[in-house]
Amino acid sequence: MARKVPDYQPTDAPFPWRILVYSVLLAYLLLDLTVLSGPVRGWIDRQFRREPLEKRAERLDYVAVVNTVPITGPQLERAAREYLARNGSTLEDLSPSLRRAVLAATLGKLQRSRMVSRFAFFGEARADETVFEERIAELGATHPDGAAALWGRVDELGLTRMQFERQLRKKVAQESWIEDEIAEILFVPEEEIRAWFEAHRSEMEIPERIRASHLFLTTVDPKRPDAEARIRALHRRLQDGADFATLVAEQSDDPRSKKKGGDLGWFSRHRIPAAFAEAVFAQPVGEIGVPFQSSIGWHVARVDERQPARLPEFAEVETEIRSLLEQRRREEGIRQLLEQMEAKTIIVEFPEVFEAYLQKLETRIAAQRAE
Repeated sequence: MARKVPDYQPTDAPFPWRILVYSVLLAYLLLDLTVLSGPVRGWIDRQFRREPLEKRAERLDYVAVVNTVPITGPQLERAAREYLARNGSTLEDLSPSLRRAVLAATLGKLQRSRMVSRFAFFGEARADETVFEERIAELGATHPDGAAALWGRVDELGLTRMQFERQLRKKVAQESWIEDEIAEILFVPEEEIRAWFEAHRSEMEIPERIRASHLFLTTVDPKRPDAEARIRALHRRLQDGADFATLVAEQSDDPRSKKKGGDLGWFSRHRIPAAFAEAVFAQPVGEIGVPFQSSIGWHVARVDERQPARLPEFAEVETEIRSLLEQRRREEGIRQLLEQMEAKTIIVEFPEVFEAYLQKLETRIAAQRAE
C-alpha cells in the first residue's frame, strides 16, 4: 500500500537573523585574525608576545608602575592638583621648577599609596565612618574659601563628590590599617616614661611665672590722643588709695581683662611682648608699678603672685612625655612597616615619560596664559 505524501504547506517561520549575525561576527574574526591584523589580533599579540613595559609606558603615559598597577601622567597631575587645592593653590600658580618639585613629590606619595593600598586591601581595611565625617569637616574648615567652596574645588578637579568621597574613604581605611599594624609598638610603659623624665628633667625647667593685673589705655585710637596724661592721672588716684579693680572696670581699654579686675592670669616672659615683660617682671609682688608704654598703649600693672623657675615634677609632664614617646614609636613603626612593604613591592619608574608629560603640561599652561 503506497504511503500518502502530505501536501506542502508554507510556514510563517522567522528569518534566521541570529544565525546570520553569528556568521558575520565569525567572518569578521577570521578576517581580523588572518588577513587584516585588526584590533583583536593586536590585543592577542600583545598578550602572548608581551609588549615591552617601556614601550607600553611610552604609549600609555605611564610615569611609574607599582606591582603591575600603572600611574599615568594624567593621574599624577590630578593628584598634584588635589594636593594643591587643599591649600588654595593650583599648578598654574607655581613656577616651572616648583611644578616639577610638586609633581615629583606627588609621584612618591602615589607610589606609597598604591603600595599601602595593596596590603590594606588584603588586610580587609575599612574606613570608620566617624573618622571619615571628621575628615570631611576638617577639610571644609581649613579650606581658604570656606566649607562650601570645597566641593566647588573638587568639581574644578574633574571629580564628582562621590569620587572624592570614595578616594577619601580609601585613604582613611589605609591610615586605619597602618594604625592597627603598628598598634602593638605604640604602648609606652611607665618605666620608660620615668627613665626619659630623669634623663631630660634639667631640660624641662619651668621658667619664672607671675600672675599680674593691669589697667590699660590704648594709643591706637586717634579720637583719644591723651592716653599718657590720663594714665598718669589714674596712677595718682591709685596712689591715693583708689580701688584698682574699680578703676580698671571703669577706665581700662582691655575688654578681656577689665571684667576680671584687670587679671591677666599666669604667664612667663616669653609669652608676652618684651617691653611689657621687662616692666612687669621687675615689679615686687603686691605693689602697683609706675605707668609704662608698650607698642599698643599705656599700662599700670600690679604683680599679684610669683613662681620662681623650677624643675617639673613627674606628674606635671607625664602626659607630655608619653605623647612624645608615642609619636616617636609611631614614626619608627611606620618606617619599619613601609620598609617591609617596599621589600615585597616592585616599583618601576619611567623618567623619560615623566619628563615628556611635564613638557606637555608646561606647553598647555603656556598656551592657556597666551589666550
